Amino acid sequence: MSSLTDKKVKDIFNMWDTLFLDRYSVPRIKRLVGEFFGIDNHEKIDTWFSTSNPMLGNMAPNEMIKAGRSGKLLKWVEQQLYTVHLPEGGL
Repeated sequence: MSSLTDKKVKDIFNMWDTLFLDRYSVPRIKRLVGEFFGIDNHEKIDTWFSTSNPMLGNMAPNEMIKAGRSGKLLKWVEQQLYTVHLPEGGL
């Protein structure tokens, strides 16, 4: 019978955290981008997800999601939308 080491336990928890974050982040990113471009503009949304973005280290958002960096992408999208929608005088 094999025993679980601390490293194996941490790896298992990290894997589950990543899976949960991806399950939560990706639909939220798609919704936010869809709201920005207009929900019915699927072509523009698809183009955004597949185009390299210099603000993301010249990675396409799809590449970031595949690399397991959806949490970072979500934070970036939220920050960009917050900046765009911020009133002229600030908060």
